[in-house]
Amino acid sequence: MAHLLINFLKKTYKILIVLLAAVVFFLGYNMYLVDHSLNNLRFTLDKLSDVKTLAEAKKVVSGLDYSLFAELASVKFDTSNLARIEMAKDTLTNLQDMSRLKDAKFFISEVIKERERTRPPLLLVLDKINNFFVPGLKKVSRAKLEQRVGYLNRRLGLIKDKQIMQEIYYELGNIYTQLQEFEKAKESYRKVMEFDSKTKLAQKSWFNLAWNEKYRGNLDEAVKEFNNLVKTSTDEKFMFFSKYQLADAYRRKGDYGLSLPIYEEIIADSPDKDLASIAGFQEGSIYLYDLKDFEKAKEIFDKVKTKFKETGFALHLEKTAVSAIVRQYNWEGFRLLREGYKLSLPGKYKEAQKYFDKALELYPKDGVACIGKALVYLWLKDTDNALNFGKKAIKALPADELVNINLGDIYIQLGMFQEAIIL
Repeated sequence: MAHLLINFLKKTYKILIVLLAAVVFFLGYNMYLVDHSLNNLRFTLDKLSDVKTLAEAKKVVSGLDYSLFAELASVKFDTSNLARIEMAKDTLTNLQDMSRLKDAKFFISEVIKERERTRPPLLLVLDKINNFFVPGLKKVSRAKLEQRVGYLNRRLGLIKDKQIMQEIYYELGNIYTQLQEFEKAKESYRKVMEFDSKTKLAQKSWFNLAWNEKYRGNLDEAVKEFNNLVKTSTDEKFMFFSKYQLADAYRRKGDYGLSLPIYEEIIADSPDKDLASIAGFQEGSIYLYDLKDFEKAKEIFDKVKTKFKETGFALHLEKTAVSAIVRQYNWEGFRLLREGYKLSLPGKYKEAQKYFDKALELYPKDGVACIGKALVYLWLKDTDNALNFGKKAIKALPADELVNINLGDIYIQLGMFQEAIIL
């Protein structure tokens, strides 16, 4: 038996060595070289491509937290990428319209593009191989993070060098953030700041502390910390990103009167064009979705497209801004139509018509606006225009359920039963 085993090993030892080397290499790759955050972003983007419902979209959002914490942990973090991942998470968490899925996918794809641009080609190839054999979200286990915490705390008891101690407390703050033990994270970041508040690591610890407060929903505390960061920061880029975060905290509070001027300042003065274009997108979105000032939203989006035309956000707005504004005009129009019909208030029909007209100014062939106007005319007893706009709607959107149902209802109310049946 031993003789057979020796012969087998003599014949196959080279293959076994290669296989063992491959296993050791990929274990080392997964431990030291793999970018789990990048892989998770790719996985999330792939998942979003298969999403069909709002509920499915919201399930995908959990994969973004690891990427957020990983981006936050880096001392030389990419401010624009952190902002993009935040926006993707916010969009998916609060998703009410499947059309906005395009925004979330765009935010994530921009981060992936930036990450891949700076990642060595060999590692990109290894990423693909790794994802083929080990697909799915990849996270460091809680047990490993807690093991690292124990090791770092033991080290603190053995060293006296203040710089090294600062670095250890900073890493502890980041690990506690990943564990979502935010009070311990705050304590660790405070320790970094106590050693020397003027170092870059101390400033970054202060930023992380403030960001954690925002993440937890402690918005008043986040506002206070970011305000102080803005006043004390000596790094211009860092100061503007702290301003962006301050504006975002105000936005989450619903204090748009405080957030909008800060976004305007960033657009006008920030040396980072990517951050400025992101601020413009946020400002336009507030006007569009929160304040319902659609004309102002268009003005802001047009400014971003013109001023930052070389950025990804400008190109994205070129493709999506008009359709997003048209949808909002239509939704507001149908809201007024329902309100007028329910309360028997013909004046609401006239108000609704103004919104449908605005939608058609931006996109004259919009079938949803046409069917909205058809209903307005129907309920105002203008049958000729009701039929005219109903036919325009079905020509623009022949397969649309909303258009078909409403045009069928128009035919029935006008006694045109044969046309309703054919439809």
